[in-house]
Amino acid sequence: MRKSLTRLALFFPLAASLAHAQNADLPSSAQSILTKYCAECHAATGEGGVDYISDLGKLVERKKVIPGQSGQSRILQRMQEANPDAKMPPPYASYPEVTREELAIIKEWIEAGAKNVTAKVASAEPDRASVSTRAKLESLHKYLKKLPKEDRPFQRFFTLDHLSNLPVSEFSSAQLRSVRAATSKVLNSLSWKPDMILPKPIDEAQTILAFDIRDVDWDASHSPTQIDFWQYASRILSQEIIKFRLAFGR
Repeated sequence: MRKSLTRLALFFPLAASLAHAQNADLPSSAQSILTKYCAECHAATGEGGVDYISDLGKLVERKKVIPGQSGQSRILQRMQEANPDAKMPPPYASYPEVTREELAIIKEWIEAGAKNVTAKVASAEPDRASVSTRAKLESLHKYLKKLPKEDRPFQRFFTLDHLSNLPVSEFSSAQLRSVRAATSKVLNSLSWKPDMILPKPIDEAQTILAFDIRDVDWDASHSPTQIDFWQYASRILSQEIIKFRLAFGR
């Protein structure tokens, strides 16, 4: 009996300590989730007037989050919205689907009082690896080679390497994600079809976004998206020009 009491005496402080640690981690976890799913539009462009989406204190201050009342908190309501036209994040976002586990963390954070994160010294974001013209053409070649030959003439691309290659002090990763989201918005606003499409990143750095003009009902011969690839490719080394022509089947 005495041994059992001793074990219980040891267990309860340990359990309390673990619970305290988990609660302390909730603000950081909630902030990470909101940054991942929401910052690319709201923080970078101020969309919807919520440019403070990663600032937990301001979310509470401006009544977007009601401490202890997850059901009354606008942020969680929008993330759980059943209507796809009102749900956040939108389908064109880089990360359009919040997982159940992540939603549970946001809910738990709110119910636990929606505490703010402990102030930390911000670590500098490392510079991104530079994307060369050769790497870009190789990615195009690889992507197009996998497609049926009849589909290749309908492929179009947006390239963001000119932004990705900037130092992060001039153009952050959050701003780059915002440009990807904005590219989707522009493309869908010019589409003649009702279904939303997402340009597909085809390279590791996600600087080349591909789409098929048939998905937006654009005409292949009169589309404003026609780009004179050959004028551009004429400035590339001969070996890379050969790869480029192979990629387009010409």
